[in-house]
Amino acid sequence: NRSVGIPEGRDDLFNASERYQEVVMDARSGSPSSVFPRRRVTKFKRVVEEGQTKVQLLQRTELFPSLVTPDGAGSLPIG
Repeated sequence: NRSVGIPEGRDDLFNASERYQEVVMDARSGSPSSVFPRRRVTKFKRVVEEGQTKVQLLQRTELFPSLVTPDGAGSLPIG
C-alpha cells in the first residue's frame, strides 16, 4: 500500500509512505508463523547548496509488533 503527496503550499517537498509486511514462514509446515507490519516514510526535499540545486532524501522505518494467530498463521492488518 503506497501513498504519495506534496504538502500544500510547498513546491520543495515530496512525501511517500509505503506499508508492507515481513512474513516469517514455519519451516516444518510451510505456512506463515508470524507477520511483522512495517511502514516506510520517505521525504524528498529540494535544497540549494553552494549554488546548486540538490535533493535530500530522509527515510524512516516504523516497526509494529508481530501479529500471530492462535494456529500460528499470520494475520494481516487492514488499512
